[in-house]
Amino acid sequence: MARLRWQWCWAPAVAVALLCAPAAEALQVKRFEQSVVRVFVVVTRSDGAKMSGSGTGFVVAREYVATNNHIVALGTTAAGETPTRVVTVREPGTVADRTAEIVWTSRELDLAIIRVPGMTRPALKLSHASPLKYPPKGAEVWALGFPGVADVIMPAEAERASATVTRGVVGRIGMGGSIAARTSRPVIQHDASINRGSSGGPLLDDCGIVVGINTFLPMTVFDIGLDATGSFKAYGTPNTGVFASPHITSLVEAARNAPELRAVKIETTGRFCGADDTPLGLYIAVGAALFLAGAALVLVLHGGALRRLRHNIEVYAAWRRRRRAGAGRGGHAAEPGAGAMRAADTCALHGHDAEGKPIRIAFEPDRLTAVSPGRERGLVIGRSKRLADVVVPESGISRRHVRLVAMPDGSLAIEDLDSARGTKLNDKPLPPYERVPIKAGDKIALDGVVLTLEHARERE
Repeated sequence: MARLRWQWCWAPAVAVALLCAPAAEALQVKRFEQSVVRVFVVVTRSDGAKMSGSGTGFVVAREYVATNNHIVALGTTAAGETPTRVVTVREPGTVADRTAEIVWTSRELDLAIIRVPGMTRPALKLSHASPLKYPPKGAEVWALGFPGVADVIMPAEAERASATVTRGVVGRIGMGGSIAARTSRPVIQHDASINRGSSGGPLLDDCGIVVGINTFLPMTVFDIGLDATGSFKAYGTPNTGVFASPHITSLVEAARNAPELRAVKIETTGRFCGADDTPLGLYIAVGAALFLAGAALVLVLHGGALRRLRHNIEVYAAWRRRRRAGAGRGGHAAEPGAGAMRAADTCALHGHDAEGKPIRIAFEPDRLTAVSPGRERGLVIGRSKRLADVVVPESGISRRHVRLVAMPDGSLAIEDLDSARGTKLNDKPLPPYERVPIKAGDKIALDGVVLTLEHARERE
């Protein structure tokens, strides 16, 4: 019995070490594939001849989808002929197609943006990190798309809207092009398998950030077709394991400069996936493990101590990142504008979650100013029951997403706690760890949850 008790004494130490050490989490495929769509193109020439094809696209803003130019430019005809071109999009989990319109194309970059009126799929974030430095060699990447060969394997119509995911690592990044593109640009070489139909799909890092747009390389892919006897046959050059995805910064630059894309609000980030996993976490993990090994009996008898320790570690790490962010900007807070909400007011946030269920968060002034042992000042909103003061159980919300805090002048401010999916105030992204004054009527977007700030008495 004594030996068993000693073994259990090590359990809290191991648990804290795992919590604090850098974690390598696999991509949440189900979450990000909701933003990947299938693109169909049908071209009718003046002589009645028809051509059809399909590819992949991904949502970059509300109603807007990015894809390859060579997909929507299918069947380009001789000068002077005006063919009829119909572009449609099929969303994940559906069998119905939605009509799309071509907004912008670039033959030189082999890129295109199409608009799908009424589509409300979540947009993916695009990386604007240095294209020749990120992602680095050996980094894991994920390709999502709709390879045509999958239709042969799974011919049911319902399966045509289910994306295929493949995983690989970055082989190198350099300047290059493709058969379809005419301009040299940064290209990511990797071994995440892509095939005909995968063109236009996103190449994601482990955090779900788009780092490249997949392009089909005909010299590396098998095809499956019917032979003269009606039997399936594989033909083509064997897969060499070398695939190419032009870096997404080409699209980011085009979105900034092309007049046709001024209305397209693309969200970008310079974040390196895993950059938040600083050595400090590892040092804390080792120290905590050694400390808990000596005090294991106390932690076993008082399980709440482990939860408090984990919370304090996260608060301390957030404090260090807030200091670094503040030093880089020369301050912590924006100046309050006219009509800013006062921290002394009794306030409430109300809205709906992603499924339409109502949410209402009311809070008294003392919740923004009181500080209890082991807690930080302000009201933290997040997904974790242990780390947040107000829990919103949505998968897109971080464990500690935002904080409402009273400013020295008495105004009420909001602060994004470096959340994974970001926070928007009135559709404008908030920089991490910058306190921004808020007023009644402001809309705060936490991924798919949109909350409106009001005086609590307004809805009584």
